[in-house]
Amino acid sequence: ESIACDERLSLLWLSYQRKYSYAKDIDFSSVLLSLDALLKLLE
Repeated sequence: ESIACDERLSLLWLSYQRKYSYAKDIDFSSVLLSLDALLKLLE
């Protein structure tokens, strides 16, 4: 299930990058890590 979620996130990220070209400067893995940390906090 998490794989499907990751795929959605990746697609979302790609469209985000197309919409805001400066987003390419953001490291995707660091964003995922902070998302992960956030989800753990919410649990």
